Amino acid sequence: MEKKNVKCPACGVVLEVKNTMNEAVKIITCPQCGASLRVRFQQQAANEPLDARTHLVGSGGGYETQLVMGKSTEGKAFIVCEGKQYELQEGRNIVGRKAKSSTADIQLEVDDLYMSRQNAMMNVYKTSGVVTVTISCYKNKNSIIIGKKELLNGDELVLSNGDEFTMGATRMTMKIE
Repeated sequence: MEKKNVKCPACGVVLEVKNTMNEAVKIITCPQCGASLRVRFQQQAANEPLDARTHLVGSGGGYETQLVMGKSTEGKAFIVCEGKQYELQEGRNIVGRKAKSSTADIQLEVDDLYMSRQNAMMNVYKTSGVVTVTISCYKNKNSIIIGKKELLNGDELVLSNGDEFTMGATRMTMKIE
């Protein structure tokens, strides 16, 4: 039986969710505020250890936790932007446009005023030799587009090697070695 602690995005209460039936998705109701939450679990064989992280995704009341399993091999993660590579460090990375007043960890050298000085938060996790990268909006009014979908405040998405995304008007690629 797998157990997870999930934070309700509506009221902040932490709930313990048990997967007694080895379900892929379990829908629960927050006892504090009544919000409906979808919790994803990795279906696994008996006695197989689970090595993953969960992330809250969604917006506008449709929240869901995702079990994130990395798909790449051990290595490093980079943003490739206008021919330059910017290495992401393990943990939290704030990414934005380079400017004198920017406090972003990764400052992209672009002349794109549609990109905020702190545009995205990218988290890099290394678990059992697997690199996983997530992206979310960070304190900005400018968009992040992945594919043809706009990432909304509160959304967090897992990026794979080769995924293209746009911050402001600048297109870039995720590279995981």
